Formats: sequence, C-alpha cells, structure tokens
Amino acid sequence: MTLILAVGATARLTRLATVDTISAPVRAAVVKITRNPDHPLATLLRCPWCMGVWVGALVAGWAYADHGRWYFTVPALALTAAHATGFIAGKE
Repeated sequence: MTLILAVGATARLTRLATVDTISAPVRAAVVKITRNPDHPLATLLRCPWCMGVWVGALVAGWAYADHGRWYFTVPALALTAAHATGFIAGKE
C-alpha cells in the first residue's frame, strides 16, 4: 500500500510542478529570473521525467520515515486519488 500511495503522490506532485496551470506563474518567473528558457532550473520545471526523479526521492524519504502513519497515508492518499481522478476525467 505504501508503494502505491508513494507512486500516486509522486505522479501528482510532479504533474503539479511541471504541467498544471496553477504552477505556470512559478515556471514563468523562473524563466524570467534566469533569463534563459534552457536554464537547468527552467528545464527541470517543465520536464516531468527530470522533476519526477527529485519528487520521487523526496516522497520515498517521506514514505520510508512515516509509512503506516496517518501523516503519510492521508496526504499521499489524497494526492493519489486526485491524480487518479484527473486521469479518469481526462479519458471521458
């Protein structure tokens, strides 16, 4: 169960950082600050494969430290459910 929740939470947080409209101002600000759309930080914020490694590492650490406890399970379940819902809604 911990693995499923960690994967779902990683997928949702990665999408939030790299694709979702709500985080577009942050991505635009990074490009503006770095003055280069190909800057490594700007690339990280628009590359799901790149960001997924870092988000996955953070979520894995969180899961390792807190698996089985509500303060991992509840937020990870919410993120996983949100990702699954978005995926299903996109297929309709």
